[in-house]
Amino acid sequence: MRKTLEHDPADYDVIAVGTPTWWYTITPAVASLLSAQDLAGKLVVPFMTNAGWPGSVIEDTSEAAAPATVIEPMEVRFDSNGGPRMVTSQNDVDAMGRAHCQAREIGRKLEPGPCPGLPSETAANATKGSTR
Repeated sequence: MRKTLEHDPADYDVIAVGTPTWWYTITPAVASLLSAQDLAGKLVVPFMTNAGWPGSVIEDTSEAAAPATVIEPMEVRFDSNGGPRMVTSQNDVDAMGRAHCQAREIGRKLEPGPCPGLPSETAANATKGSTR
């Protein structure tokens, strides 16, 4: 049984797509979701989680999202012993939100102001493009 998405991707300019590494690639559910969407003209921010074996998840997500423009791909790594400890720094994860600001910089018509969901200092730096 196929579920309807709560939010229509067609209503958004920037779409974050996340998946765990599943046998070195994206999960079948994410692959199916991407193949069912018209992502032309969209900015896609791919991110993936793994415990030390990233495989080709970012590349496969980017290919599945074509013809969207892919920006700010992110790998979030966890403890390779199967634990919940995140190895990737929280600052790096928070910085992923800059994709919204980057979209503004390359000409998308998005709401003015700081990036939603980012602390004000990070948002101010992201607007300047200087948080890395």
